[in-house]
Amino acid sequence: NEEEAQKDKKTTDWILECVKDNLLFLKLDREQRERVVKRMRLVKVPTGTAIITQGEVNANTFYVCESGSFDILVDKVKVGQYKRGGCFGELALLYDSPRAATITATSDSEVWEVSRNAFRYEVAAAYKQKNVETINFLKKVELFSFVLNKKKKSWNKPLLNSEITLAADALMEITFTTGQVVIKEGDEGDKFYIIKKGMCQWSKSNGEKGELSEGMFFGERALRTKEKRAATITALSSELLLLAMTAKDFEGLLGPVIEIIDGRISQYKRMAEEFEKEQKEAQSPKDTKDTPSGEQEKPSEEENIAAKRDKVCGLKELVTIGLLGKGAFGYVSLVEDPKTKKSYALKAIKKCQIVELGQQAHIISEKRVMEKMFNQFLVNLHRTYKDKLRVYFLLDACLGGELFTILRHKRYFDENTARFFTACVGNKFFFF
Repeated sequence: NEEEAQKDKKTTDWILECVKDNLLFLKLDREQRERVVKRMRLVKVPTGTAIITQGEVNANTFYVCESGSFDILVDKVKVGQYKRGGCFGELALLYDSPRAATITATSDSEVWEVSRNAFRYEVAAAYKQKNVETINFLKKVELFSFVLNKKKKSWNKPLLNSEITLAADALMEITFTTGQVVIKEGDEGDKFYIIKKGMCQWSKSNGEKGELSEGMFFGERALRTKEKRAATITALSSELLLLAMTAKDFEGLLGPVIEIIDGRISQYKRMAEEFEKEQKEAQSPKDTKDTPSGEQEKPSEEENIAAKRDKVCGLKELVTIGLLGKGAFGYVSLVEDPKTKKSYALKAIKKCQIVELGQQAHIISEKRVMEKMFNQFLVNLHRTYKDKLRVYFLLDACLGGELFTILRHKRYFDENTARFFTACVGNKFFFF
């Protein structure tokens, strides 16, 4: 392939490094990114050429700067510059919106480009291939394969092929390395996991522990019982590859195998009771007789927080988890307060571009308005920061996606769902 022949491994790895944090590539795995990069072709751009024009519709191309430089112009005002490694053009491809800025070459330059159609084809092809692999793997997992029908004393298949396909669509791959904690005892349960590759250890604060291997699953108990995590799961392998499913998909897709899951939960309970019995037998009566019931139960940290607005650590103490969004004027990161382990969205805006675009009054007004509002139906401001280069807004992290994007994907909502979202919007205006 001519396009593939232009790039050696060093160039491919360099492009992959350039695009890894780009919004267009954030949700793609390594294989999908490599397939897209292979489709990129090198194009020469003479000095003065506007490779992107502000307001242009039907945008079709994403670029990575190989050499040279490009000015970023908004309403003919320079607001920034791209040099080697700079990526641009992703927003129009993602949202099918007009180009937000003009990008003009200030020297003879070269860019790697990929079209919308090539990008979508490679992502879809990689997804289809991985989906087939996941389906074949799930058919080997005990939960999805065969189950004993005690009444008929025969083995029945609990899930149809179409149901396994839906389950595969809902699973996402997550990788952990040796010593990394997957879930922690006492945390709220939000996902169900299947081990695709590697081994991990489960352990409890009372001393119970064991190992889990490929094809086994965990995390179902907290989702079914609505109780907190009963054990900590830690990766033992150098590469622990898990298939994760959200609580919502777990309830909606695994109905046919709920009996198997509930049976496993009952087994967990019996194991815990047997272990507790053995521990009590090893202790003297005096050690356990006078212990009041529930003495070890302590209120969670969240229950002790009286103030509505969270008390969050300083800017330098925040731990960055990943990038939520990125544009020409700043970015939004997913961060965590290491003290409370709570996640937030950190919106960063460049001071120089605020001044260049005359947006000082707008930013100050935005801060003042948000400081006056706090409601469960709003994206709340918890704190602001600033450093030499940027100003920051620390906001609630809303990770469910944009409502319009979800609606476009589903095409329509049922009546109850539509009422719920309408009520949410109505409550916002009622608060105002």
